[in-house]
Amino acid sequence: MFVGILFTVIISLSIGMFSTLVWRRRGTVNYRFSSPGIQAFALFWLTMSVVWYTIAAIDFFGYLGRRDISLPLTYIMQAFVGFSLVVASYFLYQTLFPAERPRFILFIYGILYFVFLATLFVYDVQLRPDSFFASQIIVSDATRFIFVASVIPLLVASAVLFILYYGGIRRPERAVRRFYILSGLSLVFLGVAGSIDEIGLVWDWMVTATRLITLISAISGYVSLAALQESDELVI
Repeated sequence: MFVGILFTVIISLSIGMFSTLVWRRRGTVNYRFSSPGIQAFALFWLTMSVVWYTIAAIDFFGYLGRRDISLPLTYIMQAFVGFSLVVASYFLYQTLFPAERPRFILFIYGILYFVFLATLFVYDVQLRPDSFFASQIIVSDATRFIFVASVIPLLVASAVLFILYYGGIRRPERAVRRFYILSGLSLVFLGVAGSIDEIGLVWDWMVTATRLITLISAISGYVSLAALQESDELVI
């Protein structure tokens, strides 16, 4: 048995926990700052919590030598990964273009999600040999292609979001600015580390390393929403 996998499981559970806390934190957001985009950001992390709890289960059953259970869990996890991209597209479009309705971007990402699911269930996934730190099951080349095609625009949009607010190009209230800086940063970290993990570019201890970066991303997401808890006590 590969004891290192248990360390990776703990990291994945931690990511899931902070992702859940982001969703719960939405209830503490000051009503002045609440918006559909912020709710979408919280929903995105709720989706991520399902993804990372499932990943933890996949690795744990791999540790137990029960990859027959890990395999069906992979399909559930990947379905939520695809859905999370739709939610992320809504958040980023709503944030970058608040005056426009996000129907077009939802239509595009809805189609990409349908194709993603189709390739996921049509083509076989690839079981990699268990390593000391992870039990990897990689999706097909077709599914990975759709994933990368979907993620790249979102990654660019996340970087633009960070630059707009960190660079002072957009200057809202301090709490809102802090939220967009940290939320953009969290999505950039997640987009890079999560994509590397998803498409199987890393192996063994490097899987654990990328998941530590993803944990930082989830923590950043939590802190970003915490910034919107600013009270009205100073308002006279």
